[in-house]
This record gives sequence, structure tokens and C-alpha cells, in this order.
Amino acid sequence: MMISALATMTAVSSAAAAGDSWSFLVMGDWGGSEEAPYTTPGEISTAAGMESIAANGIPGVTSVPPKFALALGDNFYSHGLQGDCHSPRFQNTFENVFDGEHLKSPFTFHVLAGNHDHLGNVTAQIEYSKLSERWSFPTYYYTFTETGPDGSTVQFVMVDTVLLAGGSEVLDSDGEIVRELHGSELPGPADKVKAATQLEWIASTVASSTADYLIVSGHFPIYSVCEHGPTSQLETVLLPLLQKSKVTAYLAGHDHCMEYLNNGGDLDHHGIGSAHSNDPSIAHAKAVPADSLKWHAEGKSGGFASFDVSKGGLTVRHHAGNGTVVFTAPTHAPRS
Repeated sequence: MMISALATMTAVSSAAAAGDSWSFLVMGDWGGSEEAPYTTPGEISTAAGMESIAANGIPGVTSVPPKFALALGDNFYSHGLQGDCHSPRFQNTFENVFDGEHLKSPFTFHVLAGNHDHLGNVTAQIEYSKLSERWSFPTYYYTFTETGPDGSTVQFVMVDTVLLAGGSEVLDSDGEIVRELHGSELPGPADKVKAATQLEWIASTVASSTADYLIVSGHFPIYSVCEHGPTSQLETVLLPLLQKSKVTAYLAGHDHCMEYLNNGGDLDHHGIGSAHSNDPSIAHAKAVPADSLKWHAEGKSGGFASFDVSKGGLTVRHHAGNGTVVFTAPTHAPRS
């Protein structure tokens, strides 16, 4: 299904055209395989496409290369990271795959955890930040701010949606995954105190932000038309906080597709979950608000997104794994 929406032809802002913009990349659900060769064709394609953008900038937009990426969880399929921070999976699934010259330090990957990660040792992923110059995962949820050459600011709020909404895997007696729950079926947080603490932190963080653009990223989507669908828990507890504080965009993976939704307000929803594989499902097209879906594609051998930022606006482009732009969202004005 392809909805050719609003703005594949959206004009780049004059600031970006003048070369004052800066950019960053986003990928989700990229975590290879727990069996040799510990990766997938989609992940390899995504790594090559990201290297191309990191080397040359976004074609036709800016020659300034991005200096970091967000990684939206499911970093290690299928049972998370087994072992400690010295596990060979870090080399086999990350270091040896995203190994392009322009993806090396000081290029940084800002990481959060997905549902598959929570089946393993998330603490080891956090600890790996001390061993790698380009893997940044300081704690389960965190924030950081980046400033561009024109003074434009983006505050990133990285959250743990599994702690908020619960795990999605149904396991058999041997710990094997029988199926994954849809977003409407998630059981809620395993630890209600930890979930409440994170929600309080999110509310305080987004309410106090003075950044030109405010981006919240989690693994589970709030809205999605794809295989797993919307996450009811997040619609109830997280969405109102984002809307109240004029968050620019919510970014998610989990569903292995590329999609853009907007329900008529300031908040954009981008699904960026096709780095591992691509799923054509639109099983939940009727489960999102009417007319909120602006664009969807199953992807072609991987996929990621680029964000071009200036004082004039923030523009999101979805890329196939080879780096080709397949959709450009409407440029989002700075927060008032």
C-alpha cells in the first residue's frame, strides 16, 4: 500500500538550501540474528545506505554529513543480548556491520531498548557504552540536546516503552517465542512504580524544553497501521504528555515498515522499523484515527530515515536501504 501524500515535493527551506542545515539519521529494528552470520540482508543494506549519507550528506539537500544516528531498539534479535558487555554479538551484529568509514567515531549511535532486547541483558547494552566510542546508551531513558551551526536546537528524549507498556512476547516453556502480542494486547508495565517514575520524568522533561524541535523516541509506536498496530498503553499515558508540550515528532520502530501519520495536530508520528526486514502488513489500517495515515510502505531491503534541521524547519525523509529517498514529509516549523 502506498499513499502518495502531502509533500513528496515539499520544498526545502531557504535556510537548508543556503547550506545552514544539519542532519542526523534514524534506524530501528536492526538487530541481526542470533545465529551466524549474526546479521540480515536488510541490516547490511541499511548500513551501506547510512554510510552513503554519512559520507556525502543528503543528496540534493545538504552536503553536510550527519554526525550521529538514533537506534530505536530491537538491537539484538531474537532473545536480546545473552551474556555481558563483552559479548561477541556487539562485534558481529553492530561493529562489523556498521563499519563504514564515515560511521566510525566521532559518529555516534544513540541507543534505546526494544521488546526483544528486554528478553536479554539490557544492562550489558548500557555497560557497552563504556567500551565503545560510538555506542551511547547511558541508561534506560535519557535526554540530550544538539545545536546546529545556525543555532537551531533539537532536544531528544529517548524512552523505554517496554517499561511503560509491558513486554510483547508470548514464550513457551523453553523460552522460545510463540507469538508477539499486538499493541492493543500489551499487559501494562511489569513494575508500576518504575513506569510511573519514567512517566513523571518524561512529563517534566518535555514540559521544560525550550528547544526549537523536541523529538521523543521509543520502540513501540503510539500509532501504526502495520503488523502490531497502535499501542493502547501509550495512547493513554504518553500521547497526552507529548501533545501538551508541543512535541515535534514521536519516532518508533517495532513494526517492520515505514510510515508517517499525523492526526491534525503539531505531533508527527514516524515509523522507522524496517532495518531488519520489511513487512507489507497493513492489518491495523482501521485502528488508527481516521485520515491520520499519510504514507506507508513496506520498504525495500532495509530502510532508515534522515532528518534535515535548520531554523527554517525540520524535514524528515524516509530512505530505502540503499539510501534512495522514498518519501519526504512536510517540513515542520519550529516550536512556538
